[in-house]
Amino acid sequence: MTSEQRLDRLERIVNLMIRAGMRGRTHMRQLDQKIEILIDSQIRHDELFRLNEVKLKEKFLENEIRFAKLAQSQARADRTLERFIRAVEKGRN
Repeated sequence: MTSEQRLDRLERIVNLMIRAGMRGRTHMRQLDQKIEILIDSQIRHDELFRLNEVKLKEKFLENEIRFAKLAQSQARADRTLERFIRAVEKGRN
């Protein structure tokens, strides 16, 4: 193999390495962009989940208050019904 052939071969190898390096850098940039998109999306969703969690807790507390009021109302209705039943039973006697 002559010096010129060796030089041509080395030039081809260098060109292949340069192209491979460029492809690698392009691929890394694309991966960086995808990772950035994923991170941004995760941040947005974390905020939405946090807001929804706060809303759910508020709704839960509202429901607890409603259930407590309902239980009190039911207890009053039970007492009134018992008084009515006793009054009816006294009327029969």
